[in-house]
Amino acid sequence: MTEAYQIAATIELAPEAQGGLNVAMPSGTRSLVLEFKANNGPVTLGAEFRTKGDLPLGPGAKDLLVFVRFWADEARTIARPNKRFTVLYGRQVGAGRVDSVIENHAEPESQGHARREKAASGAA
Repeated sequence: MTEAYQIAATIELAPEAQGGLNVAMPSGTRSLVLEFKANNGPVTLGAEFRTKGDLPLGPGAKDLLVFVRFWADEARTIARPNKRFTVLYGRQVGAGRVDSVIENHAEPESQGHARREKAASGAA
């Protein structure tokens, strides 16, 4: 089984008044979709979005670092560094750029990750 393809990206989310999200999405959401331009037309990829510290993805967010885990292998050839994309939630709600590929399938540092490490070590 192939490990999930992961990237770090910087996104901006439109304010609610400009057609952005109506409410913030929690870190770990699978409700947002990325659309990339490709030679054969647009490619839409579903993914899990996480933020450092598990902060929510709120309307109007600027320069927000996100860690994106795709479930389609196709992402490996499309979601490459410096590639731009739009963020969809039934409509365009933001845009972003791939900053880097997360190698070795390391999970992004987040509160959820810290909780799992603590639980695995037997700490309270």
